[in-house]
Amino acid sequence: MNNNVSVLSDICNGNMSQIKSLKYEDPSFHWCEIYYPKTKETCLHKAAQFGHVEIVDYLLTEFSPKHVDIRNIDNKTPLHEGAQFGKLECVKMLLQHGAEINAIKRSDWTPLMLACTKEDDCYVEIVQYLLDKGAILNFQNKDGWTSLHIAARNSNPSFLKMLLNKNVNVNVKTKNQRNALHIAALHGNLKNVELLISHINPNEIDSSGNTSFHEAVLGGELEVVNYLIKKGANINVSNNAGANALHLAAGQGLSNFIHLLVNTYGFDVNTKDSNGYTPLHYATRKGNYSEMKILIELGSDIHQLDHSDKTAYDYFIKCPSNNL
Repeated sequence: MNNNVSVLSDICNGNMSQIKSLKYEDPSFHWCEIYYPKTKETCLHKAAQFGHVEIVDYLLTEFSPKHVDIRNIDNKTPLHEGAQFGKLECVKMLLQHGAEINAIKRSDWTPLMLACTKEDDCYVEIVQYLLDKGAILNFQNKDGWTSLHIAARNSNPSFLKMLLNKNVNVNVKTKNQRNALHIAALHGNLKNVELLISHINPNEIDSSGNTSFHEAVLGGELEVVNYLIKKGANINVSNNAGANALHLAAGQGLSNFIHLLVNTYGFDVNTKDSNGYTPLHYATRKGNYSEMKILIELGSDIHQLDHSDKTAYDYFIKCPSNNL
């Protein structure tokens, strides 16, 4: 074990001369047998993570190239590691040695999908390279997510632009029937919302009945909410629980949204959802004291009962986070 740690340390530090000496000192040495017991990360995984392209090339050339797709405990290949850690040259080298470009790790993530989770521009190059080399653009993981959904939540719009330019399927939905616009709106990424709005109807609903407008409210970015309204989002629609945007804003503790929805768009502060909850119920159940005060000032009826015959105050006195 100590020798294994020493070898892996040399790999991480890019100590090529020490790595080369191993073959001559011990003819039986093989890097596949050197790994961290808990993670099953081999020398090749670590070399790809740290961007030591010469070591990647050496291990595959001098030893067994058939192990280019060796797996760790999460079923990740060295190519997954290179893509996730932003090591473009290692990605190139691994593919030159025949790495499976669409290898699937645990939860069904490809190297392309992992690269799309990152924000730095170096990952944009990796995504572009993987796409140019034939990475599957519309592959869905176990939750139905594609690279498009992942890019939609990324604060760097370059990823989404690239995928849209590659004619990605914008209509694909997750298992929860969420489209990329739902995800961009929830994460408050205005630029991504702007890129997607011409491709996706903002009034499409997911399996919970939420539209992109609902998601934008939950995300708490006012500029995204205003943009979707400008682009024709139906602001009055309720989700499967009967909750509208005002209910959601009250539950999320968004005072500025409450003022906007009531004062500008005429939302009724006493409207009820499927459980009989008013926006005031939502605020009290979450212990949002400031929003309670605002709703009451705007005309909320504190005596309104839900379907369990409880007022908002009944919930508030039981909420451990209230400020009274």
